Amino acid sequence: MTHIMDHEQDIIWESIHTLAKIDVDQAKSVLKVAIERSLQQLNILPPIISKLCLTLPSTDDLVELQRIEKSMLAPFFIKKTKGMNY
Repeated sequence: MTHIMDHEQDIIWESIHTLAKIDVDQAKSVLKVAIERSLQQLNILPPIISKLCLTLPSTDDLVELQRIEKSMLAPFFIKKTKGMNY
């Protein structure tokens, strides 16, 4: 299950990169979704994210944000997977 969620999140990040070249406003909306999903995976309900005014980060910063997200969520997924084995 976590592999599927990770793959879906990768697709969302790819969408942000693509939309950044086409429609910045849509890219910002998808970035908010990526942030919300990351926080939800940590059991943090982020009702305020949708109300924030974001600027779209540069391509390098988007790549860095995605890397940070993966490193932040990796221990959580490992812990969650181990807990499912009991």
